[in-house]
Amino acid sequence: MDSNELSFEDSWDFKSDLAVVDSFWKNAQTTESVLLLKAIVLNNYKLQFVKNDANILVVRMPEFNMELNVFAPSGLTSRKGESYVIGDILLFTQIKREEYTYSSVTKRGFKYINVLERDRIKSIMEESKVSPELLDFKVQYTAIDGGEVKIPGKSLEGPSKLVSTKLSVKRILEKLYSDLATFQEKYESVNEAATNSENDERAVKKAKHDYINNVVFVTCIQERPVRTRNSLLTAHGEGFEKILQKADVPEGSKKLLKPHGPTVTGLMTKSQKLKVIDEICYKYRKRPIIIVPSGTVSIISRQNIKQMLQDHQFIDANESIRTLDGSIVSNLPMNGVEIVHTIGKKPIKFRVIENSYISRFTQSDWISVVCVVLNVKGEKWQFNGYPFESFIDLFLTLKGVLFVHDGDIVPSEMGSWDIKVLRISRSHRHNDASIAKEFWQYIENFLLQPRQRKISQTKKLTQ
Repeated sequence: MDSNELSFEDSWDFKSDLAVVDSFWKNAQTTESVLLLKAIVLNNYKLQFVKNDANILVVRMPEFNMELNVFAPSGLTSRKGESYVIGDILLFTQIKREEYTYSSVTKRGFKYINVLERDRIKSIMEESKVSPELLDFKVQYTAIDGGEVKIPGKSLEGPSKLVSTKLSVKRILEKLYSDLATFQEKYESVNEAATNSENDERAVKKAKHDYINNVVFVTCIQERPVRTRNSLLTAHGEGFEKILQKADVPEGSKKLLKPHGPTVTGLMTKSQKLKVIDEICYKYRKRPIIIVPSGTVSIISRQNIKQMLQDHQFIDANESIRTLDGSIVSNLPMNGVEIVHTIGKKPIKFRVIENSYISRFTQSDWISVVCVVLNVKGEKWQFNGYPFESFIDLFLTLKGVLFVHDGDIVPSEMGSWDIKVLRISRSHRHNDASIAKEFWQYIENFLLQPRQRKISQTKKLTQ
């Protein structure tokens, strides 16, 4: 996903007539859109965006002799429910990141995929299995120069890496029916051969018990359609979070768990909550977010936070974007900064987003926020619009960090908040590494334990 190499070219700087597009592809062969997209992304196949003889934009895959309809539905949608076409996804995944801008994409008639949508699209593209709903969306294709068309993921030697969830579910159901038939046959044979002896009665009772249990299980599965991984996990009321919790408990310690209280089944074991990092990365499949002050009013901002926290070197925010002629120009993409930090021997990518961008946050985005870097001059107004009832709830849900120079005065109001104050030397750069280390220790202590999440659905902080 990070090897985008294509550039926009003047030869396809135009909008195609969708009526002509529909007419051109009307009788063409089709294949599953999502499988083709995954094959392209996972294998980094070479693509060419060209204007064909019908004056419409198409994508060509020369090594497969394949020409695609870029306006075919991909099956993917934004969080607002807007549908993406094949071209929307391919431009996002293939065009060089510095050239992928709102104007360059929309002027060609495609949707721009913003920063808040990208992680979700990436995870779908990189996931090895496919949701069966997506298989209903098809993309038209034709041969470039006549002859045979090879379809990526289908015509390659050996089995495809892309395994449909629909096929997995089919196999599961076939196995269930087979097991059910076996239990039924066993019960009938034991029942027919039974005498009045006590051992035979126990055998009949056990066979009947096993058979009925499987009948109930198969019935539950059929009543609650098995469609995706999540619905499989929740078929018996246990969500993905609970499955992860069980997996975290060592086999030896499971026997030591004591009853905690009554439930529908009579007993309840003490539940464990997910660590913050697991909640974000595994349950919600998101990246942790660090919010920073907008612009360069704070000594740590979008312009220099990566140098400080990843490279362990403080650089003045204005100096980091000053050009040779002395003017200050940022060439960073909007909210496009990523910081990589290793936690538990695993590299974790943190997204850095400016405070002015929070109005676009969804509930899952707020859940992903782990730290907010404070503006020393911001006071309470810097938190306007944050979905919390109080500052206590805010700093229970995420961590606050204030970077100041040594000798700077911390506002008395901030002194009452549960935040971490880190002082950066104005002149001694050898201290920068210890400041970065202290920051990550503070954040890791928060990430590696459960938290009290106090995000409000109805109230927001105001000045």
